[in-house]
Amino acid sequence: MRVVAILVLSLSLGGCLTGEQLIAERNAKDDQKCQSYGARPGTDSYVNCRAQLDSARTTARAIDGATPAQTTVVVRSSDVPTPMPSTVPGQRCTSRGSFC
Repeated sequence: MRVVAILVLSLSLGGCLTGEQLIAERNAKDDQKCQSYGARPGTDSYVNCRAQLDSARTTARAIDGATPAQTTVVVRSSDVPTPMPSTVPGQRCTSRGSFC
């Protein structure tokens, strides 16, 4: 029983990464992605690629952290089309002697 508890504890702690490890892993992934696009470290295209990835990540974090009230879309009544009536008006005859 004690061995099982130690094993479970060690496995659960083994998945934890420190902040530095997470940053290093993210940087390695960003580096690999930019190089897969053909950008080489030290070039303007590489710097732009890394900046775009960072900006996208920042935007995603801001959206994820936004409250529902901040992401609610306001729809004005003028934006919603008026529904069509469900009944068809009756036919009216306008000339004498015609059958409608």
